[in-house]
Amino acid sequence: MEALLLRSTPTSRSRLDSFKSHARRCFGSSSPSSQGGAERSRPPPPTAAATSIAEALRLAPDSLQRLDLSDGSADLRCVNLLCERVGRSCVCRLSLALQRVARRQGGSLTELSLASNGIEELPRGVFEFFEEDDDGKRKSKPCFRALRRIDLSGNPGLKEVCGLGRGETMPALREVVVDRGVRLVVEEEEGEGVDVVEV
Repeated sequence: MEALLLRSTPTSRSRLDSFKSHARRCFGSSSPSSQGGAERSRPPPPTAAATSIAEALRLAPDSLQRLDLSDGSADLRCVNLLCERVGRSCVCRLSLALQRVARRQGGSLTELSLASNGIEELPRGVFEFFEEDDDGKRKSKPCFRALRRIDLSGNPGLKEVCGLGRGETMPALREVVVDRGVRLVVEEEEGEGVDVVEV
């Protein structure tokens, strides 16, 4: 009986060791050394970039820094058959897209490109979304609190842009890129202004 136990012990130990290493690979280890490693591997500060709304929404909240919806982005293309802009970039689609991103990434996004999309108008409300307060009144909230740069170039039908600025809408805005000849109404507070770059 003793000989049998001696022969089976190495086998049972190797199976146990194999199971432990498999468990560590799958579930991680709870040892202090592995916890220290987990602390060292915290997520880096926001540096992520996305080229679609779906990609932006897959990222962790407030981790997106740059959103590039340029060059005829499918996210801005109207699919409503009753809309006169069906198949082209539509301000309604743009507004919905920005609101979806703002709810998840509004605190981290610093750069937004809407260049070369055939955008013809950009109403003030595009960069705001509304929430009801306790009294049931609709209250406007800024979409992107950290946005510093927005690129609107390459949209030849766009003649005027309103509602940009460092007030409540975009408190951190510093630079707007537009085509030459676009009338830009920027709401600035005293202090550091917004640079307008014409291309």
